[in-house]
Amino acid sequence: MKHLRPEVNLAIEMMNGQQFEVKWLDERFWVPFRNKGARQVGATLRHIRSKAIDPGEFLPQSEAEKLPHEEHIRLEQTRIARCIDHLKGLLADAAA
Repeated sequence: MKHLRPEVNLAIEMMNGQQFEVKWLDERFWVPFRNKGARQVGATLRHIRSKAIDPGEFLPQSEAEKLPHEEHIRLEQTRIARCIDHLKGLLADAAA
């Protein structure tokens, strides 16, 4: 990416928050958006509703902590692999 757009800085975060409940209906969730336009807030809300949390994969932290060690490791390895695949897709799109 630095070769394509050297002025751009990147921060990469794993998308493993599905084990945590995102309280997007809580007023405090929206505090960072108080100075954002409707388009930005709307885009965030659409993202949350469409793909940020897959209810079929949601696992509360209390349940994740009860998993046997090897199963917990497999869960995290799967999430890491999905994050890497997602990032590769974003980079491929940016290079196109």
